[in-house]
Amino acid sequence: MKDSSRWIVPEPPVHDITTCHLKSIKLRKLPLDIKYAGQAASGDMDALEIENETEYRASLEFTLDNSPSQPVVYKLLTNPVFVTPPPCRPGPKGPHEVHMRELPRYQKNIWSIEQLKEHTREDEFSGEPGKDAEATADVMIVNATGKGAEVLARAWCSERGRNAIIRRPGGPCFVCAVRAAGKRGLGLGTLIWVG
Repeated sequence: MKDSSRWIVPEPPVHDITTCHLKSIKLRKLPLDIKYAGQAASGDMDALEIENETEYRASLEFTLDNSPSQPVVYKLLTNPVFVTPPPCRPGPKGPHEVHMRELPRYQKNIWSIEQLKEHTREDEFSGEPGKDAEATADVMIVNATGKGAEVLARAWCSERGRNAIIRRPGGPCFVCAVRAAGKRGLGLGTLIWVG
């Protein structure tokens, strides 16, 4: 612990050159709730009341510059919470350092926006024998440094029901952002690295 050569500043995700475009926003009308459907069918509700009780499901369609003919669609199923932490105060050597034994935590589980659609919850677990899967789950880091990538990352969070830390330029260092998203921080489990 006292050997300063064993301490290192982990590298944040590299800048992604992928460009993401929001192609369309679609609203799909959902069937009336069962408690209103009977009233509407019997004529006890007028058109305005029916419209006020009608719910819609939103979905966002994106195109990525590496596959413009294959749009990616995310349904906005939940209303996630996004937290933007304040900047940290750097240590005497600049950004915060971690011990070499902690370095893998900052180098694994980094996802690009192209990979998000295929992501499953099981992808986050280390699968170490003898350890509970939840205990070995770490922070999922989404590299949203490309143009338009933050919107796609937020849509993914909405579809998957994930709250997230969003690290913007000028925000905390990489170490502090990962810690804020981790179990000992806010416990959100997801970090969207915008820059």
